[in-house]
This record gives sequence, C-alpha cells and structure tokens, in this order.
Amino acid sequence: MNRVERFFYNLVRFHPSLKKRVVSIYQYFFSLLPQLKIVSTNPIQIHEGFFFGFHDKCPWSPDNTKLLAHKYTNPLMMPAADDEIQVGYFTAPDYDSFHQIGTTKTWNWQMGAMLQWLGDTGKIIYNDFIDNQHKAIIVNLYGDRFERLDGPVATISMDGKWAVRHSFI
Repeated sequence: MNRVERFFYNLVRFHPSLKKRVVSIYQYFFSLLPQLKIVSTNPIQIHEGFFFGFHDKCPWSPDNTKLLAHKYTNPLMMPAADDEIQVGYFTAPDYDSFHQIGTTKTWNWQMGAMLQWLGDTGKIIYNDFIDNQHKAIIVNLYGDRFERLDGPVATISMDGKWAVRHSFI
C-alpha cells in the first residue's frame, strides 16, 4: 500500500459504508486507465472455469508438456463444506483438453487443493477430505491412487522426496 492509499485507508477504515464507496470509486478510476498489452512468444489461451492456485507452486510438469488446473462450476462463491472441485491437467501442444484425475473437497480460491507435481516422477499430489480427515492423495496421470498420506501437504521438495505440512484447521 503506498502513502496515498494508506492515508485514505486510515480515514475510512472505521466507516464500512464510506470505505466501500471509496473502494468502488478507486477501482472504477483505475479501470479507465489503458491496460498493459501482454506480449508472449506463444499464443495465450484463456480457459473459462479453470484456475491453478497460489504463485508459490509451478503448474507445469517437469518436462513442460502438462499444466495442472482446478475445474470449477460455480464461480465467485465461497466454497461450502461439501463443494467438490475437479483436479487435473491440460496437455501440450494445444492445451485444449482437460484430463480429470480426481475431485477434492479441500480447496479454496487462493491455494486450490495444493495441487502439485511430485518431483519428476510423473505423479501428482493434492489434498482432500476423506473420512472426516484432511489427507494428501498421490495419483498418476490417469487418476490411479498410489498413496494416501495421513495429513494434508502444503509443499513438496523439488525432488519429490520431502513434504511440508501444517494444520489447516
């Protein structure tokens, strides 16, 4: 937050209705400014209804031929306890078809299901809620389960041998 934003934030932070109006005006003003043009050597594709998750993980497979994604059906809503989302990947060269490898009830808009590649094994790991417990699931590219870990996974080491987890409760 820059100094100008901080100044206005301090003025309106205890007045929710005024804050909402100021934010709306601020967003409207910046929506009128010219957009930065995106330049890429590859064609940019937009797939509605898909997202990956937080920026601390790489969605690309080690050989750069597959792209992990979550597929949702109800956009812009807070997930309820029983809401499931599909997990899977797109394949090169066109990245047009989505290959579902499973579903999960353990996800949110920021982090997804912590979907990630398990080193260079070709396996994928993601979190789910099974038997009233958070678990990490390891699957192959066809969705066949290899292993179920006794807790959720936050991140995996580059070689796929180590994982870090924390309580999501």
